[in-house]
Amino acid sequence: MHTALRFLLTVFLFVHGTDLLAAQEPTSSSPGLDNLSREACSRFGEQFPFLAKVPRIRENPGDYVVLVHGFSWAKPPLRTLGRYLNQQGFQTIEIHYPIRNIPVDEVLDRYVMAAVQKHCTDPNRRIHFVGHSMGCIVIRKLLTERKLDRVGNVVLLAAPNKGTEYADFFCRSPLLAEMLGDFVQQVGVGPDSLPNRMGPVKFSPGIIMGTRSDFPFVPAMLPGSDDGVVTVASGQVEGMAELITLPTTHIRMPSTKSAQAQTAHFLRTGKFAPDQIPAPTPWLTF
Repeated sequence: MHTALRFLLTVFLFVHGTDLLAAQEPTSSSPGLDNLSREACSRFGEQFPFLAKVPRIRENPGDYVVLVHGFSWAKPPLRTLGRYLNQQGFQTIEIHYPIRNIPVDEVLDRYVMAAVQKHCTDPNRRIHFVGHSMGCIVIRKLLTERKLDRVGNVVLLAAPNKGTEYADFFCRSPLLAEMLGDFVQQVGVGPDSLPNRMGPVKFSPGIIMGTRSDFPFVPAMLPGSDDGVVTVASGQVEGMAELITLPTTHIRMPSTKSAQAQTAHFLRTGKFAPDQIPAPTPWLTF
């Protein structure tokens, strides 16, 4: 990832270097190369926020929605949902943060709180939160341990509120544990795992859980109904406002139209729309 980031920055500097240099106003007290570096990094972040680990902002005069992703090495997992919510009138702030070897508190302060303080400045607009997978645990910890004003509604997608058996299983291997990082190692189902130490929520989230497996032909390690990664039962947490299930998988949930519509409805009203929940379909439909 770091090699790819350096390569993209090099290409970006090569393509835009002339424009950036032309924009400089060198003075004896302001080194031109430092200014160029700051400007290049700023423009790079605008074009590739996921790689640069800076928020993706979609402007709108409506309430703010802060989106926090979970574990993903692929494309920005909440990009489609962020675009949809922006079209529904919300100003969206997609948080991008490293997924390995970073303490949860650093995610809260360096990435989430910093973005909220910088971009959610209008005192007349509420600040809603949407999390996916491990991002739900980040939001729970944020709203439990940090002081925020104007907090609106919260939607947790595929939330491992009681942990997931997969975290315990894969982290038995030292090699896999190192690859997955510290955060994943903390979201097992044991009583000492991070989500199980947090207790009841101090807000009233709406929770959406999936009932289709991302890996339908792999022997099931999860008890009961699940989305291939987290069980429906694990999504439940004391203090929640409501929990619904949708026939979708863990990975695909944020880009599923029904999940997007339910998320927008809950952010506006604090309730899901029961008449818009699709009927269950055969398990081979995924």
